[in-house]
Amino acid sequence: MKNNTIPTNIKIIDLLTNVIGSRDVVQTIEPYISQAKSSIVYLDFSSVEFVSRSAAHELLLLKERLNNTFPLKEIEFTNTSNNVNLMFRIIGANRAVSNAEPKFQPKILSAKTLLDQ
Repeated sequence: MKNNTIPTNIKIIDLLTNVIGSRDVVQTIEPYISQAKSSIVYLDFSSVEFVSRSAAHELLLLKERLNNTFPLKEIEFTNTSNNVNLMFRIIGANRAVSNAEPKFQPKILSAKTLLDQ
């Protein structure tokens, strides 16, 4: 196994706190991920009790950005509590739904067509 495929484990509690309340604090962990020699990085959420919506959103953006830039970093969230896992799922689901407004496309019908039905 190459050195860059042995996962790096980063304990979030050692860098932040057990409550991650804003997207700003997520920037604290980015240098640790970028400097990891491994291409696989586990973000260990052991003892983290809460992640706000904005922080979860920023973490998902960070994961996407690092998964799509060179050198590639595969980021995995591990040991998430039920609350933290639920927040990631909510934010992930919201990101999957399009924000586009449905386009109103009325049909023109004659009164006779309506009466015939």
